Amino acid sequence: MKLIELLNKIAKNETLPKKISFYDDIFELYQVEQYGEIYTDYKCVMEGTFLFKDEIIKITMLLNDEVEVVEGE
Repeated sequence: MKLIELLNKIAKNETLPKKISFYDDIFELYQVEQYGEIYTDYKCVMEGTFLFKDEIIKITMLLNDEVEVVEGE
């Protein structure tokens, strides 16, 4: 799946993969509720950085790049 497709799944509140691989890094689904809203992101297992929050400038240039589902649907 492409990164833009993953973002669309988040926006549509669809079922998300628990783990993904993106440019040789493994990311785990991270969700937290704040002020009545659920914040969804993917946290890098090795570095602890967030895919969308920490890399937003880079992400906009990579929207058509492939994301590999490691586990889950």
